[in-house]
Amino acid sequence: GVRGRALVGERLLVGVLYLVAAALIPAHAHAREQFTFVVSGSIEAEVDGRRITVPARSMLHVPAGVAHALRAGEDTRIVTAHDRADIAGAAADERFPG
Repeated sequence: GVRGRALVGERLLVGVLYLVAAALIPAHAHAREQFTFVVSGSIEAEVDGRRITVPARSMLHVPAGVAHALRAGEDTRIVTAHDRADIAGAAADERFPG
């Protein structure tokens, strides 16, 4: 599964997430760009139909409006950052259960 916490500022949402091996964040898109930093482990990303391996201590940039999905290659910790307006709706604890 995926678990973690969201830090929500006036305009920015930063998600600190832990993904167990093979956990999937299904394909989705945001109106604005997103950055994902892989702290430990690795992710297999599919960005606009392209597969990309992102190892530990590396950054993934997803341009605005581009569909993307993430799968953990092993137990993985990531930090994501994007405009909080892209995540309107559910409370942070609903999006990223502890």
